[in-house]
Amino acid sequence: MTKAFLNRRGVVVLALSLSFFGCAENDFYGEEVEADCGRLIDGPCDIRKLGCQRDLFQLVMCARGAGSGVFPQVETIDSDEFVKVLLEPSESDQDDSIEAKAWTKAFQLLGLLPEEVSLSDATSEELAEEVAGFYLTDSRSLFVIDFGEPMNSRDMNLTMMHEMVHALQDQTVGLDAFEADFVTSTDTAFAVRALIEGEATHFMLVALSLMDRRDPRDLNWKRYYDSLLDLLNEEIQTSKAPFASAFSMLPYALGGRYVTDAWLAGGSSEVESLFERPITTAVQWMLDYESAPIALESLACALPRAPQGVEALGSDRLGAVAIYALMLQNEFATESAWELAKKWRGGEIAVYAAEKDEQAPTLVAWRTAWENEDDASRLAEGLRDNDFITSKRALQRREKEVLITAADQPDALQTWMEDSECIRPEEDQKADQPNALIRAILPRVFARTIRSSE
Repeated sequence: MTKAFLNRRGVVVLALSLSFFGCAENDFYGEEVEADCGRLIDGPCDIRKLGCQRDLFQLVMCARGAGSGVFPQVETIDSDEFVKVLLEPSESDQDDSIEAKAWTKAFQLLGLLPEEVSLSDATSEELAEEVAGFYLTDSRSLFVIDFGEPMNSRDMNLTMMHEMVHALQDQTVGLDAFEADFVTSTDTAFAVRALIEGEATHFMLVALSLMDRRDPRDLNWKRYYDSLLDLLNEEIQTSKAPFASAFSMLPYALGGRYVTDAWLAGGSSEVESLFERPITTAVQWMLDYESAPIALESLACALPRAPQGVEALGSDRLGAVAIYALMLQNEFATESAWELAKKWRGGEIAVYAAEKDEQAPTLVAWRTAWENEDDASRLAEGLRDNDFITSKRALQRREKEVLITAADQPDALQTWMEDSECIRPEEDQKADQPNALIRAILPRVFARTIRSSE
């Protein structure tokens, strides 16, 4: 969540591998705590103090309807240390791999990333300015970053309670295992994160209502989430990496709105059922809770074959959020882009390059399927009207599908498109491709965080 979001009681997420922090010993770490909902604090407290931490943990347990929970390790960390470690490359970073370079080039060619930065660097720099707290599954510890602000403010209490929800999630469903079971693409990664962050956002706000002695069912939830989405869309539009921003920010608002509606309809048990039948595509989160389940469609045409001299280095399903970011980047009106993105019904993206020939071209092919031909036409015509097609980018529409291709060498793109045809996918081709994008380029920018922005 960003500082502005904290001040507005809003939240946003980005996953981030932060296993480099150590944890101080705490005599109460790992203690089983029974919920006592008859004795709750009635105002913010100093989150550095153990008594405050335990009081906030009580609020969160009562908000979720939990009878008990294991008290997590709680730490505060200096903002300078956080920035230093976040921006310092670790041994696990893969920015120099051929796959990482190809994916960065692909996003640059599509206009979703400036030419001078990598996708992971753009995301890390954004995190360094905005992260306010995070939870680590490996040590089951939560951290709140000290920016020099009062530690007894409502904002800092919100941050602490958000991360405490993650701690309780981890105790009940096992977050690492849950993600491993359902994340098969970038699209499914977004969907899983929308559930995880959405529940943390919702119950953080329920806990705040209990602190204020207000009935959370009386809150104007719709106005809150509408305002949050408007704020986030403004940030995505001005971001230098719009897809990364959309992927990191929207799970809080979309997930929170959906989880809140589920909670209003059936209480905490209805929220728990979302983890038993998780949504696995971003487009479903973009719809409301009452909407019928979306059935994704297999592509009628497969992605183009790799041109001579290069090979496909990986494929992925980016999902409706990625196409939404592309439309915003190409001057679609926000409302029009949002409504059209909700008509996305499937797709696949792949990058092509040569592992040992730096002079060979890098190419990208991105095919999307739509609810009907009119939706596909609206995307294609809108991109053409905004000068999306260049010597390095091409676009084709065939019935309900749109194919976007790009290459860093115009001659290679022209030859590739001359040889392209509709290739029927193999019958055994899976709808979900391996999450090549996340594995290749974003390994160090995924974790449970709560962010803030001026």
